[in-house]
Amino acid sequence: MENVTSPALVRQAEIDGEVRGVAWSKDYVAVISDNTEGGSESRLSMFKSDGTAMGTAEFSYSWRNINIQGDFVILNNENSCRVYSLSGKERFAGEFDFSVAQVTRGRAFNSLIISGGDRMREIRLK
Repeated sequence: MENVTSPALVRQAEIDGEVRGVAWSKDYVAVISDNTEGGSESRLSMFKSDGTAMGTAEFSYSWRNINIQGDFVILNNENSCRVYSLSGKERFAGEFDFSVAQVTRGRAFNSLIISGGDRMREIRLK
């Protein structure tokens, strides 16, 4: 009888630099690591849940939270957020005049809801 509760290695991905953050959903995994190739401070690498590489993005941003909402990877801190597609394209970068507590998908496929304090704002992505 097979033990289905034990994890099994599906695929291993090599990540250059120290891993600083990880987010996952049912379908995707995103990893933030130090960028060892110069230029920007960090590298965001996106994978399908089976380990297939999707894309990468280099960035310099003081992030506090990382999460995956559908096909967006969202980084945010106290007053700003950045949104990347799974291919690594930056879809949004902005600051807000209120403290950001949560960033979630909006009603439309290309929108996000930013909430915090006593405010809630919906933004459309480029």
